[in-house]
Amino acid sequence: MYKGFSRIWTVYSIDRLQPCITPFVTSVFNSQKGKVCNVGYVFKRTKKHDKGNPSALFVPVPVKPNPDDINIGEEFTGRLKKQDLLKILNKFYQKPEVRVLAAENGLDDQLLHQSFLSFRRHCLEHDLPPDLHITISDILVGAGHVDDLFPYFLRHARLAFPHLDCLDDLKKISDLRTPAS
Repeated sequence: MYKGFSRIWTVYSIDRLQPCITPFVTSVFNSQKGKVCNVGYVFKRTKKHDKGNPSALFVPVPVKPNPDDINIGEEFTGRLKKQDLLKILNKFYQKPEVRVLAAENGLDDQLLHQSFLSFRRHCLEHDLPPDLHITISDILVGAGHVDDLFPYFLRHARLAFPHLDCLDDLKKISDLRTPAS
């Protein structure tokens, strides 16, 4: 079926209009005399991801690593395996406490998901900053907890979505109930 089209089944009866009839019932009605069956398409103007959520408008800015950084974390703790890194990042994302903390910092579910995808891509494709590398290494060894990643995740989310830093100002500016004189 094409995007934006909805299929409508209607069966016209002498007594009443019955919407949403199954194809089986429609075939039964077609065999009866005096009944007319119409199948039509109605076009609805919708966008693919239009959910009425203003966060759908924001696209993350690509976060580039600092070219001056050398991989000091790897020298201190050793190289991290990508499988171990993915396990830790997925455990971090699945924790409900992370969702609560993210909501307190202005990240709704959609922005949280986009931020996590950007953070995961950044961690896998680039050299990690030394503090993050050491924290992940501590988590792998058992000396740290997955929740210790949240400050680094939030720092990355604020780099990927710069509007998070000035969210209160944006809300105040866009509030048209009390315009400035």
